[in-house]
Amino acid sequence: SISIMPSPMNSNATLSFTAVNSASYTLKVTDITGQVISVKQIQANPGVNTSVIDRGNLSSGIYFLSLTDGVSTVTRKFTVAD
Repeated sequence: SISIMPSPMNSNATLSFTAVNSASYTLKVTDITGQVISVKQIQANPGVNTSVIDRGNLSSGIYFLSLTDGVSTVTRKFTVAD
């Protein structure tokens, strides 16, 4: 399971997810049109893992975060607000 807190976010948010095994994950942020905004590699350990999502130059709106280990992908919607 994964969660993004807080949503809506202003300056940054924290992604929390549980990994069964040590693995390399790809975190991808896309906008509502499907355009890839950012891609980040995360090395996860068994148990709960966290990663900070910086707002950077994201404008207010709805975005999607996808987390994949190459086998399965989980996608969550999050909102950026001013």
